[in-house]
Amino acid sequence: MKKFAALTLALVMCLGMVSCGESGSGDASQGAKDDNSATTTTAADTPDTTETQPAETETQPVETEPAEPEPEVESYELTNSTLGIKCSLDLPKFEGWSETKNTEDGFDTTKEYKYEFVAEDGSNSYCTVRVCLLVDSTSGLDWFIKQNEEIPNTEYTGYITGHSRSQDCPMNFYTVDYMDGKVRVDVNPSCMNENMPEDQYQLLLETIQKSLKVEVLEENGLYDSDGSLLTLDGLLKIPASAEIGGTKTDIKFRTRNRSVRAYSEFTADGNEIEISDGGKERSDVFEKFIENKAKDQPYDCEVNGLAAKGRLWNDMGTLTAEYIVKFDDETYYDFYVYSKGTLDLAAINEMMNGAERGDLEAQMNGYLSEFVAGITTR
Repeated sequence: MKKFAALTLALVMCLGMVSCGESGSGDASQGAKDDNSATTTTAADTPDTTETQPAETETQPVETEPAEPEPEVESYELTNSTLGIKCSLDLPKFEGWSETKNTEDGFDTTKEYKYEFVAEDGSNSYCTVRVCLLVDSTSGLDWFIKQNEEIPNTEYTGYITGHSRSQDCPMNFYTVDYMDGKVRVDVNPSCMNENMPEDQYQLLLETIQKSLKVEVLEENGLYDSDGSLLTLDGLLKIPASAEIGGTKTDIKFRTRNRSVRAYSEFTADGNEIEISDGGKERSDVFEKFIENKAKDQPYDCEVNGLAAKGRLWNDMGTLTAEYIVKFDDETYYDFYVYSKGTLDLAAINEMMNGAERGDLEAQMNGYLSEFVAGITTR
């Protein structure tokens, strides 16, 4: 009986302990849930108190001096329709400019602009700008550039020729290609009394140097409709080809001595021959040719049946002849014939001073006669 009572008491105690354990476990679980809920809410609802600072990307403005305004300018153009060339340049827009000269012939176009102003001493003064548009060969150009001051502020090659006054600046610009030479523009801004304000004179030079532009036009007046060559002086019409010394040769233009000249090159009698026109000549030079060229033993002759005067000389191994041919009473023309062969300087001198001189004269006369045969006056 005692054992039964003890067993019953033990069973009751176990049941009580189980009941207490389930109650505590539930409370603990609920507390854990409450703790987790509180933690989650706090993380989501708590505002971020860390402030994000903006990046410092703003730069301080750099202080710069205001650019000087570009000076006002006025543009001018020159055209030579015979050569088919054109140039333009600017001059500062000073009050008082006027155009005082405008000439055009086959050789060049020249314009002159005059700027009148009152000097600081109250006197009336002026500055002129003379512009000449032409063509020229480039032979010796490098030497001239080395001997003179090179032109600044320009895209072209050129030099400033020697000058004795501070406000006198002759500039020779060699610009774009033309045949075997260049289009040349000569510009001379000159203040005779040297009393133009210096800043104005320097502005004048720089404006010209920076603004000069040159172009070769598609059309010119150098050729006739049949392809013949027309000399710049308007005197002769020269065929584009000729048969000389048994050889058909082309006659073309090239630049020489500030001009364009007709010439031909060919081989005859074993020599390299060149014939070139030298331009018009005056009648008085023709009449006094024998007298003035006496040291070269000049002579009267005929060139293709036309009255002419000629002379021979030895140019460092090149036999050279000059002729003035009379086409009519108004037209006298210069020609040069060059013969370069195997003979040296001494051998040519011996022939010129001996019996063979007459043969040399006849040979050179013959070449020129065939060159002139197709030439007509205009």
